Amino acid sequence: MKLKDDQIKDFAKAYFDQQLQKLPAEFRPGKKRQIEGIAANVSAYVSPESVLKSIDSKKLQLCFDLLSGNHETVISELQALLNEHDIDFEDVDQNDPSFTQFCQNLLNTKIRALETFKSKIEGKPIPNDLGNEKDPFLNAEPSHKEPVTPTTKVVALKDLLDEYWKRKEVNWSGAAYESYERYSRRLLQHFGEDRPIDRIDYKAMERFRDELKLTGNKGKPIAIKTVNLHLEFYSGLFNHAIQSGRTIHNPVSGVKFSDKRKKQGLNDPFSKTDLIKLFHSDRYKKDTFDRGWMFWLPILLLYTGARIEEHCQLYIDDIKSIKDIWVLDIDETRPDQKVKDHEKRYIPLHPFITDELKFVEYAHGLPDQSGRVFPELKRQGTKSKREGGKDRLRYGHYPSTNWFPNYKRNECGIVAAKYKKTIHSFRHNVSSCLMEHDVQEYVIAMFMGHEHNQISTGRYGQKFEPDMLMEKAVKKLDYGIDLSHLKKSKYVPT
Repeated sequence: MKLKDDQIKDFAKAYFDQQLQKLPAEFRPGKKRQIEGIAANVSAYVSPESVLKSIDSKKLQLCFDLLSGNHETVISELQALLNEHDIDFEDVDQNDPSFTQFCQNLLNTKIRALETFKSKIEGKPIPNDLGNEKDPFLNAEPSHKEPVTPTTKVVALKDLLDEYWKRKEVNWSGAAYESYERYSRRLLQHFGEDRPIDRIDYKAMERFRDELKLTGNKGKPIAIKTVNLHLEFYSGLFNHAIQSGRTIHNPVSGVKFSDKRKKQGLNDPFSKTDLIKLFHSDRYKKDTFDRGWMFWLPILLLYTGARIEEHCQLYIDDIKSIKDIWVLDIDETRPDQKVKDHEKRYIPLHPFITDELKFVEYAHGLPDQSGRVFPELKRQGTKSKREGGKDRLRYGHYPSTNWFPNYKRNECGIVAAKYKKTIHSFRHNVSSCLMEHDVQEYVIAMFMGHEHNQISTGRYGQKFEPDMLMEKAVKKLDYGIDLSHLKKSKYVPT
């Protein structure tokens, strides 16, 4: 279905009221409180000045999202708003311009709510003209419908791509590097190297999207997810063009296909029965693992929510004590360490791992204290075939693609559809367990290294305090299974 103009205006008014209700009705300097979605990531004694600064920062980000056509910050709220009006999100035509207009209006409304809240804090008159038909916050048009007038000289697509690569490639992994190189070739093949970027509009990108879907794999169809990965790269390219003053619109905004698969991805969490099979196997019960990492990795994954590579690349000095709490410092301090989206963080170690399994003592007892926790793991994968290209080498390659699939299937008897239950499923176990214990979403996001629309380490430039994460997340991890036999392992110091 397509959204009508009157519906969009009514939804915007309702959304504005909801936003104001979420913001504090009063603000008193020095009072300890958390201002949802605006103030610091933990409750703190704050001043009006710090809140105003946070509001301005949030507003600036929303304005950039509005200009660039990035609607990710309002999608979840949009879904809730539609549900309140008995409209199924999946029934809405997300490729229709009306959907983009809806998203733009919600971003505008979010900005207006922040301005209203700021006026209240500053003691200024509060504007109340949301119902005005001339209010731009109710009549914002989708960015792709505006005629594009270049603000600078004409820029060719190839030149923009070269500039974007020069700026971004240092942050890309080997896998991303190869994918983005492929996406770039497809873009240039379709539009031509000399195509001025201001002559690429929404309709042109829509046609290109459809062509990708039908012929993206050497003339054969490709999956919706793969098409959307292409489009995400192109959207980043045009966002860069906006930031650098090359254009004033993002033609990729609203072009992505709606992917109706589960939002949490392809992996399923392990069931309680699966976990018993994994940790009560003969290998664990008879203590026959011949490498330390085989014993430790599944346990760490179950209690930290970290990614497999984040564990496999750990150095012994990444295990630190902060305020008497042992943590894993997930960072990129060495050339062979990479963190997805650069979301660096501290992960407090569960008491079961530190107090009962004595993981810290195990690590500190290894021969080479300047080396890695699991030195037997070597970087494996594929080398780039392109001169100057990046290799796809990972310490976690062998455990995730060879060892664990065989262990799970052959020694634990766990059989599942391809990609459904993998070594990455432990992350889903962690997030599911925390949600079942009513842990707030933004706390889960910070603990697991996800970006959240309320808070992210990248935006605020700091890591959560380990003591807060320990109380709010780590101690809630309880899967209801007996793991006491693990304490008898030869890998647990006595």
